[in-house]
Amino acid sequence: MKQPRLTLAQGPLAGLFGHGTLVALAIFIAVNAAIAVFTVQGAVLEHGSDVGTWYRPALGLLKYGGFVDPDDPSKYLTIRPPFYPMLIALLLRVTGTLWSLVVTQLALLFATGLVARAITERLLPGYGCLVMLLVVFNPSAIGVAHVLGSDTLYAFVFALLFWAVVEFAYRPAWRPALATGALLGASLLVRNPLEALLPLWPVVMTVLAVIAGGRNLWTRALLLGIAATVLAYAITVPWIAYKYRANEGFDLTSQEQKAWFLRKQVVYLEHCRSGLPNNLARDNWTEERKAHLAEIPGFERMTERQQANYVINDSIARMRTYSVRNYVCALTSGWALMYGSPGVSNLSLLFGEVSQGTIAYLRWNRFAEYFRKVPPATIVITVIGLAYVILVRLLNLFGAIAMVRRRAWVPLLTMFGAMTYLTLIMLFNGAARFRLPLDPLLFIIAAYGVAELRERWFKPASG
Repeated sequence: MKQPRLTLAQGPLAGLFGHGTLVALAIFIAVNAAIAVFTVQGAVLEHGSDVGTWYRPALGLLKYGGFVDPDDPSKYLTIRPPFYPMLIALLLRVTGTLWSLVVTQLALLFATGLVARAITERLLPGYGCLVMLLVVFNPSAIGVAHVLGSDTLYAFVFALLFWAVVEFAYRPAWRPALATGALLGASLLVRNPLEALLPLWPVVMTVLAVIAGGRNLWTRALLLGIAATVLAYAITVPWIAYKYRANEGFDLTSQEQKAWFLRKQVVYLEHCRSGLPNNLARDNWTEERKAHLAEIPGFERMTERQQANYVINDSIARMRTYSVRNYVCALTSGWALMYGSPGVSNLSLLFGEVSQGTIAYLRWNRFAEYFRKVPPATIVITVIGLAYVILVRLLNLFGAIAMVRRRAWVPLLTMFGAMTYLTLIMLFNGAARFRLPLDPLLFIIAAYGVAELRERWFKPASG
């Protein structure tokens, strides 16, 4: 069946009060209220990912009006983009409690479900409610929304960006073009994985418009793509200027963050080379690196940026020493965890159940050890999360086949293109929270799978 031409005339939050949405909202509130009641004290701040890098700039912003260390205002804290610390600071200023952040993130999660529903209804009418339910009751997403971390905000902005991109593909005009530029720029100020796409954005938009509407659109699409890219750059300029004053150069991604990222990749490669669990490989590599850096003349007298540059070059040189087999091992492990892990460790940690997350056990230790050491409640949560992921992945398989059969080339290209890009950018980092912005896309593909199975199982008999 040929994919119908889309108009996306309505906004991304269309269907806010549609059939089933209010019921889903009521259940969503009840479920998350129950989780909040049983959450142990301090879990919101304690169990978030990389909490200090987001929370301390927010405290500095509250105390001194800038992204600085709250204990030393002369020290800039620019390793993270500004929007999420700004959100934390605003909510703390207004309410004085981090619970307002949890409520805001849960609202963003539900809004992400509404955006996914709007996209689905235009791609695959009749399945929007299913996708919305998969988004808002995703165990991984719920757990992430209850702790401090930028993932929920980023998933929301990413969903809006995807909506705008699909709209532009089928209707290349100024409004959707500028929407993609504005949302791309905003996404870079929440998290920066899409930074490498900035110079390629006009090409991306042109290719999508040509596939959807024909070759005669390429000139118009290219000009609109350039305008969108200029807008995205313009939105990021104030932050880039701030980072320049902080001696971070003109990059959106700080050298310190690049150095941290590359060190992690070396740990994963070392784990595959040595066969040691990741925690031991990490400890061994850390000690080896400290000894190596101590031998570098004048290293302690370098600036933080110079030290980070040295670590970056040193890590890249180290990565060149590993075999193809080590790379295959690290990529296979990382990607399997990214798309196959249940991502429910936050839920267990909220209830004070375990001291280590699911990923820590599965990647750093042994699968059997996980079931020996954790409480039964955590095992139940993990099994539910695994069942959720396995079911969706099976439906993804049928969905991909269905999209090819329906010749849904634009959705197919945009969804799998986004997944390929973010998967490659994350390299060996396998965690369910990095999958969070891609989950709505995976759920839409799963909806195609449901549609395919319904057609096969309930197809009316001919004659």
